[in-house]
Amino acid sequence: MHAEAILAGRAETADSGALDSYMQVRKRAGFTDEDRPSSLTKEALLAERRVELAFENQRFYDLLRFGVADPILSAHAVEMGYSSYNARQLLLPIPAREINLSGGRLTQNPGY
Repeated sequence: MHAEAILAGRAETADSGALDSYMQVRKRAGFTDEDRPSSLTKEALLAERRVELAFENQRFYDLLRFGVADPILSAHAVEMGYSSYNARQLLLPIPAREINLSGGRLTQNPGY
């Protein structure tokens, strides 16, 4: 998360703090300083999070935060033969309490 915060939506960064945090996770997996990249890309960080957090149900939210959910999930739906995927399925319901507290400024997401 520290490396992602430093990346701050950019495509890549050479910030040493981000690289140090990235390598701290990789060293735990057996990588060495020789494997340290000169810069950290959004794709590399997303791939690392996919492996590191494989069974922790974080992938969907990572894809949303990185802004790549629609193309990746569309490609997966095509590959798996799913016929019912659309981008609207990326939206989560807004809690009724929040809609009520907003005084009518918030409306429910489509499909809920």
